[in-house]
Formats: sequence, structure tokens, C-alpha cells
Amino acid sequence: MNDLATIGNADSFERVELAALQNEGCSTDNFDHHANLYKGIDVRLMQLSDGSFKGRLGLGLSEKIAIHFSICTRSVEQHMIADANKFVFCIAPSEACSHAVFGNASLNSSVFILPPRGEAVAIVPEDVPLVTMTVDRDFLLQCDSLLPAVAAWFQAIGPEGETINSLSLASRLRTDAFAKLCSAHGQQDTQQLRTMDQLFVSNIANSLSLEWLKEKRFLSPKRSAALQRFLKARCLVWKNPHNLAGNGQHAIFQLGSKRSVEQAFAERVDMGPLSYARLVRLHNARRKLGDTRFARESIGNIAAQEGFWEWSRFTSYYGKHFGELPSQTRENAAPSDLSPQAMAG
Repeated sequence: MNDLATIGNADSFERVELAALQNEGCSTDNFDHHANLYKGIDVRLMQLSDGSFKGRLGLGLSEKIAIHFSICTRSVEQHMIADANKFVFCIAPSEACSHAVFGNASLNSSVFILPPRGEAVAIVPEDVPLVTMTVDRDFLLQCDSLLPAVAAWFQAIGPEGETINSLSLASRLRTDAFAKLCSAHGQQDTQQLRTMDQLFVSNIANSLSLEWLKEKRFLSPKRSAALQRFLKARCLVWKNPHNLAGNGQHAIFQLGSKRSVEQAFAERVDMGPLSYARLVRLHNARRKLGDTRFARESIGNIAAQEGFWEWSRFTSYYGKHFGELPSQTRENAAPSDLSPQAMAG
């Protein structure tokens, strides 16, 4: 676990493409590009804190498994949808770090699991690494080391995912993920890679089964009313981020008192719902500026489409948050940065 934290601190993250048998350092300066590097998960990032974005991603990829080590210089909201045949495991790799992941204060003892087609949101602070693993559904459920009761538990996980609180389980998963990444580095024998996948999944299954045997169940925290309120309000804001200011009858304020909704946002994203909605609109504008389909649109028109009617205020908000002017975003946009996923928000 300390080794994982050291990787990020030592500025030595690597992206290891086992399928292509090539190794290269992977640094990003665009959160959409960073999100597109994930395998087995549809990821969308929204930058929450002000300043230029820089990211690092270490990826170990094989036929059945993908391991990601991500760290960003800005706090981000990470929205994830698991592929139809993948389980997703998320673990914070630093013992010293506590941070909000999936709505709860998450220490190094938390393991979050997202089922196939499941959808969840993580809030990851600046310079905090996050380990995300995807494992083929059938490969895990059919593993001989997995207790039938645990397999049944996995198949019953709801689409919003589940958290297991266990320091020993989280530590074992971190250790196994790092060991796989190191041992697979440069490996070129296909059969050997498959054997390593089987060993890795067997270790996961053993760890989960041992944890289950302690209590005949997993220790999972209940989702608070405030978390549920935030998730519902967030969804409504994304559907309609315009014209929240001054509209006390907006649907988000029907989820509870105005104070309770504002507090739910403040505790998770360190801002109120109106500021959050403005960030959504800024990100929508940024993605349009980088999309060739909007190349004929003036920056002013794009700003107006997202509810920014005053040019000076728009450029001020934009420059402060992204660390560059809207014109610079348009100038720096490259075809490789553009994708349907980038426009999904």
C-alpha cells in the first residue's frame, strides 16, 4: 500500500498495455482524455477545484482484468458506468488519506464494488490516488475459490453498488493489484498472462470468502438520507443545469428543505447546488469548444447556449476554473480529444 502511494509521489506512473505488449508513460492535461483511458468502465470526469488539470494514469490491461491507478492535481467528480460484463472494484491506496468516495467518508478500509451496468459517483480530492479494477463477471463468479454465498451476494448487488468496510480486505486487494501490475510488466507469453489472471482472481475470491466467513456477511455502511438527497439532486441538476438561481421551486428543493439540499452538496463537493450547476454549464461549454461540430459557433454563442449571457463574467469564471481562456481551449483542441463520451454531460 505504501508502495502504491510512493509510485504517485515519485512521479513514476506507467501505463502498461499488456494486450499490445508496449509500455509508455501516461500523463494527461485534459480530464476527458484521462477518462477515456479507462477500460471496462465508461468514465466521465468533472473538475471541481480551480486551476489547470494534470493527471497520471497507470493501467495494467489483460484479457479479463484491467487495473487503473489514477491521480489528478484537481479534485474531480468521477461518474462511472460499468460495462455489461464487468465488476468494478475501487480502493483508496493511501493509508494516510481519508476522502469522500461514493458519498461517504471513505478511509483506506473501504472497498466499493459496482456490478455490471451499475452506475456510481466518486468524489476524489486533489493529489489523492484511486485504484480501480475491472474483472470479467463470469471469470469471478465461476472461480472455485469463491463461496456460493459470496457469489450470490455479488449477483444481488443493486445498480448503485455496494461498499465493504474491511481494512484487511482493502489491504489485500491493493497488494494483489500492485503485484499483478509489476509481475505482468513486459510479460509476452499469452498462456502465462492467462495463468496470472487466474491467480489474481483466485486471490480476490479467497480474500472475499475469508472476509465473509468472519461474520457470515459483509460489513456495509447504510447510505444516509443526505447522500440519497445529493444523488437525486445531482441527477436533476445534470438534466437541467440552467436557471437554478432565484428559482426556489426548482425540483431539487422538493427533495428536502433548501438548507438540507445545500448542506448535502457542501459536504460532498464543497459547494452549493447553484455553484455546482454553474460548473456543469462551464463543462458543457468547454466540451462544445473542443467539438468540431461546434466549430462554426462563436464562443459567445456557445456561452449563451449554456446560460452565460455576460461575456466578461463567463471568461472570468472559465479562466479561473480551467486555468485558460475559452479561446485557448478552442485553439488547443485536437481531434484525438473529441469523442461522443466527452459530449455526454
